[in-house]
Amino acid sequence: SKVEGELLIPNQKGILTPIKRVMFNDAPWISQGLSNQDSIDFVHADISNRLAIELGVKSFRKALLSQKSGERPVPCVSARAVKGNITRLNELFRASVHIEKKKRDDDAKEREKDYKKD
Repeated sequence: SKVEGELLIPNQKGILTPIKRVMFNDAPWISQGLSNQDSIDFVHADISNRLAIELGVKSFRKALLSQKSGERPVPCVSARAVKGNITRLNELFRASVHIEKKKRDDDAKEREKDYKKD
């Protein structure tokens, strides 16, 4: 592989890699759910997205949105990860509904006590 004359940047493992072969992770909520994260070479976490853009590093999000034939495919989020996120959201929603119902019940009891006092 030809590396001579190419700008190198550290990847997530700290290995100097040609800029053309790495992406900056501007969508961590998506990349966390990838089943094969190792197939994507991200720039090192200490390199800001702003610096990566200035150096010409590709955006992970843009790569997802503009996959063209012939380019290395970017894997999609696994169904298990999506299901897990939906399950967690449902649990949070149910918990918040329960808390709101308890607050309303407590408020109603307080108003009832105040009404009985009068």
